Amino acid sequence: MAVKSFDGWAVQQILTRVSIAHPGTKLVNCVNVVARSIMKGRSMSPSVSCLCLHGRSTSLVLELPPGEAPIWRYWGPGLKGQVPHALRDARPLPSFMLDFDQPLTLVPSFGVGWFGQSALLAHRQGQAFAQAFTQCEAHWEQPEQAVRVVLTDPVAQIELTVYLRMDPHSDVLTMRSALRNLGQSPLDVQWLASGTLLLPGQVVGVRSYAGQHNHEFLLQTDRLSRSMWRRESRRGRTSHDCFPGAVVTTEGSTDSSGLVYGAHLAWSGNHQQTIEWLHDAQYQWQLGEWLRPEKACWRQAPLCRPQSWWPAAQCRGSMVWRPISMQSCAQD
Repeated sequence: MAVKSFDGWAVQQILTRVSIAHPGTKLVNCVNVVARSIMKGRSMSPSVSCLCLHGRSTSLVLELPPGEAPIWRYWGPGLKGQVPHALRDARPLPSFMLDFDQPLTLVPSFGVGWFGQSALLAHRQGQAFAQAFTQCEAHWEQPEQAVRVVLTDPVAQIELTVYLRMDPHSDVLTMRSALRNLGQSPLDVQWLASGTLLLPGQVVGVRSYAGQHNHEFLLQTDRLSRSMWRRESRRGRTSHDCFPGAVVTTEGSTDSSGLVYGAHLAWSGNHQQTIEWLHDAQYQWQLGEWLRPEKACWRQAPLCRPQSWWPAAQCRGSMVWRPISMQSCAQD
């Protein structure tokens, strides 16, 4: 497979992965070796399957192309048996870009040419920092209601399991991520998103909450744009000034009508959430635990498995906010 062109950032990722998977490989061969390994099986997908979760009036669809992490296709009002068309083979290649265009996946990662916020930031003493999940297994725990997605990067030697559950009565989606170190050296983890959510391009604003003791839950309304929206709490608890959740609204939505998306992180500690504009005019929403500077990394020993906390998310077509029943995280 001929490789047309790569920018400096892509070359850096290629050389990093080659140095791990192919020690001693000459520079002249690096680009072709890794380009083949990353792009193998992606340019032509004879059949692409989808993974669908359905609630009472909400649906979630993930596309499962071979050799990569699941692609976010849809999260919103119920599809009633309809499935969106496959995105991998139909997505056009923008001008002045890499030869392979990367849409938002269930776990966007640094090593696949993803230029947005990554769901995982980890390294081994400065190496293996560009993760690319090339193996994916989906295991139903309850058909169309609960699924376990296991992603593996054999080069970085990590395994990431994402648990998704859609409540059939309340439409509440719960997610959790569990990372496993398959290597023989410690893995420093700086950031692991409990969940990454897809938001459609028609969302326009964020309703979040701030305040202080005896003056809690002050409504804050921010307009979404190409600038990143981000909230962090460093008080070691849920805190009054930074509630670990928000409601994302569409044009015309009110307290009693309209399409909105809400999410809440089930974790009473330091936390952060980020909403980022994507180049296909959609948004990604990540929620997870924020790590203090002196504990900026989970130093994960071989075969260890740190787990994130449950974010509960809900898409509603009738009201802006509704209390969401929370599910706590049980440690293995």
